[in-house]
Amino acid sequence: MAAVELTVFHVILLFWSLRTAESQVMVMTLTGCESTCGGIEIPYPFGMKEGCFLDERFKIQHCNSSSGYPTLTVSGTDLVVRSISVYDSTIYVMFPIVFTNCGVRDRNTVVDLEGSPFVFSPFNYFVATTLP
Repeated sequence: MAAVELTVFHVILLFWSLRTAESQVMVMTLTGCESTCGGIEIPYPFGMKEGCFLDERFKIQHCNSSSGYPTLTVSGTDLVVRSISVYDSTIYVMFPIVFTNCGVRDRNTVVDLEGSPFVFSPFNYFVATTLP
């Protein structure tokens, strides 16, 4: 019985240690670099000005929060950033996928991630809307 209690204690201790380590993850921004755009945190390796990002692929541009909701994009794309999580290794973006039969000419909405450090997540959310 003592072995079972000791095992349970070790499991609880392990989970407590993991949660403590998780809460101590700090979002880091280089000295002299802006850390937010309208409330959206911009942690390193991302940045907005020269010397603040790892390389051009991590450059955040077009920070505009005058409308009350921040709009910022990843360099070289039209992808609007909603949040960046270093802890989850994730950048959340708005990505227009497809529209058809809308009386509008075809539009290429494909983003080529080849050669970039980014991949599409298997946890994507798709939202469909229609017009009356």
